[in-house]
Amino acid sequence: MKPSIILFLLLAFSCVNPANEFDNKLIKRIANEDINIDIPSQYSQFDFYIKCENGDVAQVGINLLRFMYKENKMDISFEEFITTVLNHQQTFAESKYIDCFSLDKEISKQYHSQDFKSFLAIYFEKSHDSFRLKKSLSENKLETLFYYCYLNNYLSSFDDPSGFHYVTKTSNLY
Repeated sequence: MKPSIILFLLLAFSCVNPANEFDNKLIKRIANEDINIDIPSQYSQFDFYIKCENGDVAQVGINLLRFMYKENKMDISFEEFITTVLNHQQTFAESKYIDCFSLDKEISKQYHSQDFKSFLAIYFEKSHDSFRLKKSLSENKLETLFYYCYLNNYLSSFDDPSGFHYVTKTSNLY
């Protein structure tokens, strides 16, 4: 291949938006909540995912992210903090608040071998404006599944009264 073609391809791919960018509109809505009062976020029932230092992933809630932001007295806005964190541009060490896990290889293989719509159909069925989990899975498989949904702007939640897990497209939350 000619060097000019290789250079063009490198430049073209470097200008593309990063894959799996978290929903900016939802970030703005979360950031606009008053974090200085101790009222839970209206998004506290949903699971969010952050990157761990060792390449693993951790499930967190918005209230934990608020706590981390306030405790560390950061020089950036809460919106900047959650934008960085939710887009996996910052990693975290495992701690008493952050429980990192490795992605399940079987779920990862399925996710990478097909489009997201087909992947979603394997595990979920449509339920109003959400998708309900069809079958029970081990905790690691479940968290891995929800992580891949998160990467595609679907947030997971558990409905205690019904005992079902759901994923909801972030754009359905506003």
